[in-house]
Amino acid sequence: MTFHPIRSATCAAALFALAIARTFAAEPASAPNAAPARTYAIVSLIGDQFAVVTRGPEVGTRLDPNQRKLFPVPDAVFDRIAAGAVERAILNAHPGAPVLKASIRDPRLFALQEKLFTESAESHDMRIALHDLLSKAGATDLVLVTKRRGDATFPIVSGRIGAGGPINGIGFYIDNESQMYNTQHLMTGTGFLAPYAFLMVSMIDLADMHVVKSKQGLESTMFLPVDKQGADRAWDALSAKEKVDSLDLVIRRSVETGMADVLAP
Repeated sequence: MTFHPIRSATCAAALFALAIARTFAAEPASAPNAAPARTYAIVSLIGDQFAVVTRGPEVGTRLDPNQRKLFPVPDAVFDRIAAGAVERAILNAHPGAPVLKASIRDPRLFALQEKLFTESAESHDMRIALHDLLSKAGATDLVLVTKRRGDATFPIVSGRIGAGGPINGIGFYIDNESQMYNTQHLMTGTGFLAPYAFLMVSMIDLADMHVVKSKQGLESTMFLPVDKQGADRAWDALSAKEKVDSLDLVIRRSVETGMADVLAP
């Protein structure tokens, strides 16, 4: 990619507010003729909102049988979880590598995230702003965590379950209809709650903003109402804290799945 002058002198500052925290482990001495050191910037764009998707009645050939609500998340808690998982994977694979964790909360960047991978009239200014800010901070590579679209079906012992339809990013899938059997408690029940994190992890070379490698992580876990005494609806299978903890779990698993492939030789 060839970079062109930014259309406005204040474009980078106006596009988004960027806070960068540096993490440096002990760095080994450089060997003669060693490859240039890589400095990794981490940007997560998954945590601006979460979805609550409820399985609806399947009628005819309706493509999406689900009902969904989106809930904004003003704090960067879920992006911090994702960035932390990326950082751990990098330092496990490359001990001593410098890491920059960037916190970006501009809604325009969250909305544009799927288009950041390729040059276009719509993505041009954002790509330049991201490149310039991270490069000036000393980064050579960007690990970008974005939302990934997938099918609303979830693994069980005998295969997969769910009404289908698209879901992406992070959230909860509620099924109040399916008859379930809890192999742990040896009890039957109706419905389940599935926290999910459908994400994409991409390594981007900041020199020219090209994608080196990408890998999706489509992780979920399942909870049944019978796990909680007196719970008669799937949403009640977890407390509020347990719901947040379950999203923490699937986000970390999804990032780890993606990073295992992205960092592979």
